[in-house]
Amino acid sequence: MGFICIIFFGYAVLQIFRKLIDKKPGLIIDNTGITENITGITSKHLRWENITEIKIFNMLIVKFIVIIIDNPNKYIEYSRKGFLYSIFRQMAKLDYKMIGSPINIYTNSLKCKQKN
Repeated sequence: MGFICIIFFGYAVLQIFRKLIDKKPGLIIDNTGITENITGITSKHLRWENITEIKIFNMLIVKFIVIIIDNPNKYIEYSRKGFLYSIFRQMAKLDYKMIGSPINIYTNSLKCKQKN
């Protein structure tokens, strides 16, 4: 179990370091859809025709942009293979069960002002 934790958290630290030196925008909204580059693990492009609703979800003091899509199970199962990605798949399933969508954008990691 300790070895698994070392691998997981070592990978997480590596991804955080990569994201700190990355200059790509965290969120791109254009005429084709929304591209999310916040996590640094997988960048996701969501086409407008797959998006059914966008809403804000508050969890204590943390705000999320929740993107409701037409086929969330297809999105969850599409992610890459491998041990770490299976953890992310499980987290996406949990998000879908709790919030209603596997796609939740943590707004505190964006460089923008939020309305309260």
